[in-house]
Order: sequence, then structure tokens, then C-alpha cells
Amino acid sequence: MKIASIIINIIFILLLLPAAGVAMMSIMMFDAPGSESNKLTIFTATSLFTFPVTIIIVQIISWIFFASGNYKVAFWTALLPIIHIILIILGFVLIEILQGGKFTP
Repeated sequence: MKIASIIINIIFILLLLPAAGVAMMSIMMFDAPGSESNKLTIFTATSLFTFPVTIIIVQIISWIFFASGNYKVAFWTALLPIIHIILIILGFVLIEILQGGKFTP
């Protein structure tokens, strides 16, 4: 668990820079007319925007557990951003299915 926790933390730290770039561009999801009132678009943009913050918070908590010697909890804590990734994918899939690729209502 010790090495796996370190590897997962390194992977998410490396994902932090691209996630920050995507977060900066997530505001462009509201360019289409009427998209600012679409709940799925708001959900997906919010998920994209908060993903880097989630990575930072989870990394800090995971390293606190790791430093205290609780490697199993550190490992499972480090995996929490995967839930965020699933929510982002779910948001895009639901937008595609329910809106047919269109952002206009």
C-alpha cells in the first residue's frame, strides 16, 4: 500500500497542470445561447472547475495520513479524485445524450 499510495499521488500531481488548463477553459461551455440556464452544463463546468482544487485538497489529506503511518487510509484517500473524474465523464455523456450534442434548449 505504501508504494501504491505514492504512485497514485504522483499520477494526480502530474494531472494537476492539465486539469488547471481545462478548468480555465471550462467557462467556454457557456458560449452557446441558453447554455447558462442548462443544469447539465452548469454541473459539468462546475465539476471541471473544481477538479484541480479537489486534487490539491485530497493530496494534502492523503500525505497527512501517509506521514502518520496510516498507509491504507492514505491509499484510499488518494483515489477520491477518481469519483470526480467519473462525475465529469457522466456530465459530458448526459449532455450528449439529452441534448443531442446541442447546448441550446
